[in-house]
Amino acid sequence: MNLATVRIHIIESDEDFADNVKQSLLKQDQYDVTISTTGKEGVERAFNELPDVIIVATSLPDTDGYNVLDLLKSAQTTHEIPILLVSNSAPSTEKIVHGLEMGAVDFVIRPIHTAEFCARVKVAIRNYRIQKSLREKAVTDTLTGLYNRSILEYRMQTELKRSQRHGIPISGVMVDIDHFKKINDTFGHLFGDQVLKTLGEILLRRARTDDIIVRYGGEEFLLLLFGADSQGAYAFAERVRIDFQSKIFYVNGQTVHFTLSAGVAQYSASMTPTQFIDTADKALYLAKNSGRNRVISAKQEDIEESLPQ
Repeated sequence: MNLATVRIHIIESDEDFADNVKQSLLKQDQYDVTISTTGKEGVERAFNELPDVIIVATSLPDTDGYNVLDLLKSAQTTHEIPILLVSNSAPSTEKIVHGLEMGAVDFVIRPIHTAEFCARVKVAIRNYRIQKSLREKAVTDTLTGLYNRSILEYRMQTELKRSQRHGIPISGVMVDIDHFKKINDTFGHLFGDQVLKTLGEILLRRARTDDIIVRYGGEEFLLLLFGADSQGAYAFAERVRIDFQSKIFYVNGQTVHFTLSAGVAQYSASMTPTQFIDTADKALYLAKNSGRNRVISAKQEDIEESLPQ
């Protein structure tokens, strides 16, 4: 395995231990190792530098390793990075299980022989690279480069649980290009693909780090906006709608514009994941049936009352 470009970040307040680990790893001349001594600094550097593996002490001066693990596993840019938890004393079985269930790939208890520790790091990196390659192929839409809907199988529950655990809102936005079949029929499927890719680019440009963008199917896209209530999600969808409507396309010697419709729903603890998505989808249905080129935000009970019986 070629580890020449592997970057390892250690979040550990015991500087002697951290430096010992760093020197042991550097002896192999295959690593770029950095150290943070507080959780705050470590999380900030992880977000900015996106290392290949992170080693986190369970005890830190400003927080504990479980909070750091939660933050890193909750962010879209870092949730897949392998994280090893390190404890300088024997924790309870419940603590070990808790850390592993939160997403740690290993739980190391000090003291540990340096050779064993380095081997654990190597295994974590190798498994991560294999899983990342397989996952990217499995969950990526080849046309737009966005996630496909299979990502929802393992991200939806994680995001909804995080929302409940921290009391932070999460909203879904279902977006659909208006009259897309007519676009394909009039200008051809290759041009239709260009329109889809353009909308994907607009969504990526507008999205934040934690947002999840999914090509849900055909000309339909789903966005999960962590930290956004229904008003914030509505404002986001409106900006996307205006951006897309303003986009000029050139085809067959002419310029053309297209529009989209969107439905917004804010998640509540009484909803199942399916009900959450269905509410956004039904809000989209209302937007389509209200004239298109608009955004509609609605609660589950409002949607149920508005739909034809």
